[in-house]
Amino acid sequence: MDCMCSKKRRPRGDGDMYLPRDRHGHNSVVPRLPSKKKLSSGITRCDPAPWHQERLRDFCESESAPLRINDRVVWVSDHGPEYGTVRWLGHLHDTSEDLMVGVEFDNQVGTGTGKYRDRQLFEAQLGHASLIPLLGLLKADDYLGEQAPGTVRLQ
Repeated sequence: MDCMCSKKRRPRGDGDMYLPRDRHGHNSVVPRLPSKKKLSSGITRCDPAPWHQERLRDFCESESAPLRINDRVVWVSDHGPEYGTVRWLGHLHDTSEDLMVGVEFDNQVGTGTGKYRDRQLFEAQLGHASLIPLLGLLKADDYLGEQAPGTVRLQ
């Protein structure tokens, strides 16, 4: 992956130190948004920051998008895997440029409700919502290698 030195970036903060870095201190495995060539339909909510709107919309609607709204996902926590459903995709304007995923988890994982600061990004039962970087999630089918709980495999 190319280094982003030539692009304007926010300074690295303590909150994103867990991400792998290239030799210049930039996130080295953050997926870059594809060009407008790969378009299709199928996503119900993708909420980008203004400076990324067109590219993020194309990414979310792309057939090769790694996740879509309503996909079943797994977050592997220190206590084991937690299953959930993608409810929101986008960038948080006051954090890194990483693509974030709003997940409604099957089990309680904290205190989230789908609200970030003063904005409701998606609806979820108290304690069942979390915003996680795209890199922190796996598709449920990929994690299990078979059909995941709560998912329907289409033939």
